[in-house]
Amino acid sequence: MPRAPIRRLFAYTPALWATLAVATLLSGCLFDSAAYRINKQIDSGEAVKALTKLDEKLTDTPDDPAFNLLAIKARLKVCLERACFSEGPMPQLLQPLPRLANHVTGPVTLKDELPPLTLQSVLQDAIKPYAAHSSQPAAVIALYANTPKTLQPQSAEALFQPALNRLHHGQTKEAATVLAALAGHKQAEIPATYTYMATLLGALLNHEDVTTNPSLIALRTSSQPRLPDSAAAILPWALMVKNTTDKNTPLDTLDNLRAHLNALNMPAMLDARAMTAITQELITTSRLPDAARQWQKTDKDDPKLVQLLLQQAALELNPNQPDLWASYLPTLVSHTLLTSPSIQAHAADFDVTAITSATAPKLANLIMPAVRKLSGYPVIAAPLLTFTGKLQLTNQQQVEYQKLSQELILKASAMGDVSTTLLLAQALPDAAQNNRHSVVPLLVGYIRQNLREGNFTAATNTANLLTQTLRMDVEFDPLILEEFNEEVTRRKIIDDLHAPTPEMLLKTPDEAKIDLGPLFAFMEEHFANQPKVISSQLTTLIAKAQGTYGQPSAMYRLGSYFPASTVSAEQQVQWLGAALEQALLNDKDLTATQLAETATRLAELHPGLNLAPIMETALKRAGGQLEDQRTLWQNATPRVREVLRAIRPEFTQLMTGIDAMAESRFNTAALAFATITQPTWREEAKPFLEQFHQRLIDISGIYIPLSGAADTKTAAIILEPQGLSQGGKLTLVSATFISRAGQTAEPEPETMRTNGMAVHRFTAPLPYNFDTTTLTLDPNILARTEQGGTFAATYGNLRSLKMQDGTSGTPLLTVTDARGTQTMYLRALLDTTSPLRPDGTYLIQTNLSQPNAPTAYILPKGSLITLTSKPNTSVPPAGADTKAASVYPLEGSLRHPASVQEIQFTGYFDPALLLSTFTFSYPLPSSGQPAAATVRCQTLAGPITCGMHNQNSARQAYVTHVTGMQTRESMAAAAALRDIANTEGADRLMTEAAKMPEPVTVTTISVTTPVSLSTLTSDTAVSGTLPVSATAPVSSTQAPTLLDDEEDLDEAMPVSRTVSVATDVPAAFINNSGSKTTSATTQINPQEDAEPGAFIDLTGRSKTVSATSPTAQ
Repeated sequence: MPRAPIRRLFAYTPALWATLAVATLLSGCLFDSAAYRINKQIDSGEAVKALTKLDEKLTDTPDDPAFNLLAIKARLKVCLERACFSEGPMPQLLQPLPRLANHVTGPVTLKDELPPLTLQSVLQDAIKPYAAHSSQPAAVIALYANTPKTLQPQSAEALFQPALNRLHHGQTKEAATVLAALAGHKQAEIPATYTYMATLLGALLNHEDVTTNPSLIALRTSSQPRLPDSAAAILPWALMVKNTTDKNTPLDTLDNLRAHLNALNMPAMLDARAMTAITQELITTSRLPDAARQWQKTDKDDPKLVQLLLQQAALELNPNQPDLWASYLPTLVSHTLLTSPSIQAHAADFDVTAITSATAPKLANLIMPAVRKLSGYPVIAAPLLTFTGKLQLTNQQQVEYQKLSQELILKASAMGDVSTTLLLAQALPDAAQNNRHSVVPLLVGYIRQNLREGNFTAATNTANLLTQTLRMDVEFDPLILEEFNEEVTRRKIIDDLHAPTPEMLLKTPDEAKIDLGPLFAFMEEHFANQPKVISSQLTTLIAKAQGTYGQPSAMYRLGSYFPASTVSAEQQVQWLGAALEQALLNDKDLTATQLAETATRLAELHPGLNLAPIMETALKRAGGQLEDQRTLWQNATPRVREVLRAIRPEFTQLMTGIDAMAESRFNTAALAFATITQPTWREEAKPFLEQFHQRLIDISGIYIPLSGAADTKTAAIILEPQGLSQGGKLTLVSATFISRAGQTAEPEPETMRTNGMAVHRFTAPLPYNFDTTTLTLDPNILARTEQGGTFAATYGNLRSLKMQDGTSGTPLLTVTDARGTQTMYLRALLDTTSPLRPDGTYLIQTNLSQPNAPTAYILPKGSLITLTSKPNTSVPPAGADTKAASVYPLEGSLRHPASVQEIQFTGYFDPALLLSTFTFSYPLPSSGQPAAATVRCQTLAGPITCGMHNQNSARQAYVTHVTGMQTRESMAAAAALRDIANTEGADRLMTEAAKMPEPVTVTTISVTTPVSLSTLTSDTAVSGTLPVSATAPVSSTQAPTLLDDEEDLDEAMPVSRTVSVATDVPAAFINNSGSKTTSATTQINPQEDAEPGAFIDLTGRSKTVSATSPTAQ
């Protein structure tokens, strides 16, 4: 009021002062009515005017509770009208709220007949309009941020209400957006628990996986502050959106709402109050048509049914709500009787512990009348009745319960209602037993259905109910096996196991494994303590598998299912190998090459496969076609070649030889061909053997030093290749060394004289290298032979003999000694069986020693000797000076310088030492009287060395030596004769070499062993290497039936050994003939004179059996 009027007021009269005092008293009495009028003004929409008045009032009376409370109410109204929260979370209109609230100490009465106004009620009235405003979450954040701290938990309800409002109208994305904005708000001090909840709810609405959501993890460990009811109310909506898919409807989420809530694992957040809020939200939603419609799958769904299901879900969360039961049950009854819906209350999920003793009779009185009305619908009535049976009932209610139970189980079983019958049988076993004639078939059918559908827990529980609770005479195990057999038929597993080819056997175990389905997986768990049941089922499947490879393929594809306690991995390997072997042998569509290739590929995956009989059959199918045999060999792996080496060593040698020939490794080829004796393979090797025979003929013969080479100790070398004779080794050459006559004088103790023409002969087998055309003399080997110790002294310290062609085509032999000195030898005669005859005329030219008086004139220089040998040998003449058993008779003539007449003589020729010995009389120069002399000459196809002996000199024999040379004409004539003999000899040698040796006969034996042939002892009457692995079955269940051409070929094959092995084979693995015996045909070929050693069997172990059979010796 202005100051001037006040001053004038003091100038008024006393009467006027009295009037003013009365007016003042009247205004004090009307204060409450002023607040009432302001409140009405606010409610009528004039909050701005009311706020102006309140500012004036609070200027005068700032502590007045009514004006302060009304100022809060007015400011909330004005802010909402002006959307002042667009300024931010702390608008000027709302900032005074906490200060104003400090003056409101309790309820304010504006008028006696009206309820008092409170700060809480003012705030509660503001929540709904603020939450309904379009500017969200700005409006509710501003309301929360400016609410007094003590009242913020109440205003927090507004934070989540906008999202809930949008969900009621199906605006899922908008609700998620609001929640995201709320979670991301940074200006207002919103508790972390609220932002965590907003984040979690937004993630659920956006179909995100929240199992690892940090917000969910934080909420599980947080307890303060508690969640607003509106936040808890959003949870069923968020879970419904998250779990709704093409297969799951919103009502499915409703049916399992408790499970979904429990899965969040937030017990601190989802306390009793939060669960009440969720229950209340379900009830509220059921009464809001637009909100309830969001839980329908389609617009065509029955709204009344959705309403019932929402209320049913609320009862599941909190069944202790008589009022809700009172509204739910009549609706359920009327709806059921009118529409016959398929609704089912999930009584098993009702928390009976939540029912108080005071509530239980009330609920029973509500539920049982409804059950009686619904008795025609057991599927609906039974869950309600079983729930009632768990309540604390009065005696009268218990009687009614038993009566209703009997009626329902009869109706349910009669109607074929499995679920209801099962539910009632669990609750009322006595009633179920009384109706076993209808209950048992129904539940057995239910068990079968669950087994087919993979509901094994339900099947097991139902079986346990029948056998344990109801004590019915029903066995679960046969039902499982019957259903499995039906599933095998239904899924055509037997057809899938059909295997005309080994295709599946060539896949990896994981690729080949057949999926037997979830029922079999359940069987493996169910029959864990009865492994033979599983083995029996698998065995039956294998036995039914059709096709050439049906059984081994089935074994391979099902093998991993066998329990280890019944069939070990090692047994599987053996049985699979035996069955696979039989299949391969029975596959007549495979050529030899295909059979070998297929078996080889299979052996890489199946170590139990015995390749020996398979390769035996492959060879038979190849027959005599070298091209097929070569293809088989060239495609063979190292393991297969080892098998072939064991069962057909000569075939292997043949192939090895051919390979070596192609690579010009002639010595390797010769070593390979050298051991081939069987006619079949010998015939295949014939073209190659002929090449080697020709090479051997080229080196065969008697070699003499070129140009005499008088300084060499070896007068002649005879090479006789063993490969040119029957039974001889292709790579061995018998080398005979003949020492040179006249080298030394040797005493002869038996005659007590000294022999000046001692000649020795030494023969040794030397290895011939076809690649280097060299014969090697090993001094260590020579030293161990007879005469070996004196070899070097007698024949020279020789080391090697190398063949080469001479310029005229005549073979030359280069002899190298230990010092590297080389001497050339020329082949004089090819055929070593013919003697190098001395026939011809020789001129004595040189004295090698000073003749003594008795021998000086026996063969002086200029003597001319003519020698002629007889065609055939005979025993030495009486008194002959020789140890030879046979000699060639000899005759000849001597033109002595001291005689005008030819001196005729006779004697003998020793071809082994190339010595000619003859006796004659010659005239003594002094008296002309005849003297008796003996001459011994060594002839070398040209050169001649003679030792002379005067018969009157008994102590000294042949100590005077002379040498000479065959005359030109005589030498030419002898050479011509030798050429003829060489040609004839070459033809003869080739003919002899081509002769086929006789096949070796081997004794056939049989042994019995559980797995392999490793138990054979060394004195077993067989020879060869066993082609059997110590870990592999010996062969298949029955020897293969040979094709006609294979049978014909058997006669040309070596004798075989058949080994029968008894194994414990399951019935499923019996072949079509019913035989369980496995057998193997193994080729054994003794190799005489073979180098010592042993082949390697399939396991890599050396295993050689020596031959003691008489026929093999």
